[in-house]
Amino acid sequence: EEPPMDSEPVATEEPPMDPESSATQTPGGGCLIATATYGTELAPQVQLLREIRDSTVMSTKSGSAFMAAFSAAYYSFSPAAADVLRENPALREAAGVLLMPMLATLHVMSLAAEGSEAEILGYGALAIALNLAVYVGAPVAGITLAARRWGRRVARRAR
Repeated sequence: EEPPMDSEPVATEEPPMDPESSATQTPGGGCLIATATYGTELAPQVQLLREIRDSTVMSTKSGSAFMAAFSAAYYSFSPAAADVLRENPALREAAGVLLMPMLATLHVMSLAAEGSEAEILGYGALAIALNLAVYVGAPVAGITLAARRWGRRVARRAR
């Protein structure tokens, strides 16, 4: 039997999704900074990050807990950072260079067996330690070395 002619059709169309906000609400949300840096979600670097996150890290309870905490922090600033990167080609290039060490260190996560809490924790700790060495240790060592050299020059000139 056909519906009466005077009834209005029910709207089934959903409003367009905001990619920035949907990434924070759905599991496997976007890698906003990497996508802005490399220009597409299909870039190999972005795919690597997504694969490590979804297939390795998220395969354990501890990895899922880590990603929940990381995502809360990451998505608090990444939409704005991604906007800046998309608007500035020079910063995009610099971000690509800065992301290289992280992409390299995160490769150790691919050694972990999917679902292995112990391996995810071990390789995760190694990846964090390597990233700290690259992004904190190396700059601190460089600044310390430069300050010592500068201090020696100043001391020699004062003699």
